Amino acid sequence: MKTEFSFRSSDKQRICAVISTFNRKESLLKCLTALLEQRRPLDCIIIVDGPSLDGTPELLFKEGLIDKMPPLLSSNNMWMTSTIYHYKEHLIKIFYVRIYHDIGGAGQFYNGLKLAYAYKYDWIWLMDDDVYPDPDALEKLILATAGENKLIIARPAIKEDKAKRLILAPFFAGGFFSIGVIENIGLPLKDLFIYWDDIEYIMRTRKNKHIRIINVKDAKIQHKDWMLKGSVSKKVFGLKISAPIYPKGRKYYYVQRNGLYIYAKHGAIIKFFCFFSFSLILLIKYMILDQQEKVFSIIRGTIDAFLHKMGKQEWAHKI
Repeated sequence: MKTEFSFRSSDKQRICAVISTFNRKESLLKCLTALLEQRRPLDCIIIVDGPSLDGTPELLFKEGLIDKMPPLLSSNNMWMTSTIYHYKEHLIKIFYVRIYHDIGGAGQFYNGLKLAYAYKYDWIWLMDDDVYPDPDALEKLILATAGENKLIIARPAIKEDKAKRLILAPFFAGGFFSIGVIENIGLPLKDLFIYWDDIEYIMRTRKNKHIRIINVKDAKIQHKDWMLKGSVSKKVFGLKISAPIYPKGRKYYYVQRNGLYIYAKHGAIIKFFCFFSFSLILLIKYMILDQQEKVFSIIRGTIDAFLHKMGKQEWAHKI
């Protein structure tokens, strides 16, 4: 498939945004609007949907962001369409990739990066569907990387009015990757399914002394934390025991499994034992708090990390 553009920025760099989305159509539309409003227009947007059942493709079709609807089923579990979207005076290539089985965020970023790399974009801007960049975010990322070598990752800061310190964005929630990084490091580890895929990728990059990672504090994004929902606590012999609570029980399993697996894989022995020790403390807390599903998830995650049992685990999505 040949890609043609009638718009070219004066900086001559071709930039593609890759969005991972799942069942958050309104959030996705807000993210897309923020991308379309960038002062330095994007050349391409790749939406990887895996697979939303909330009317996401219907909304994209209604808004003219895709020109055809996906079929109900696909023989190869993947379907893709592309269109040239006319926004103001710019033409932007939009790919919509629908995955028909749940491959998690790691699998979505794997496929999105793979497609962007195949089209040889100079820069790839990765984000979840709940990332909303300021209008000048891309412009500032480009300025910060101007004149740098082509092995570089830049990440913006999270816009948070209540924060008393700078919060840097996760690398897969606004990270700006040169194509040279992909050529040298490869694609994300899709078998992680969800969580820690960005950390594993950055651990790989840090082993390459030629790759630079820079923080661009002036480039701002909004990023909502959908997971943390307060804490649960209980008094035991006058001592208050508390631990974080997340709405999805599967988080405990995947965080535990992937964290231990990654640190062992990369030989980060000190980090491995620190993570394991923290997990043990958390496990004891959940036992005291009678949070049995969390106890089970942490234990199972530990076992599966040592057994290298990766990918999606169906049981974890039923608790």
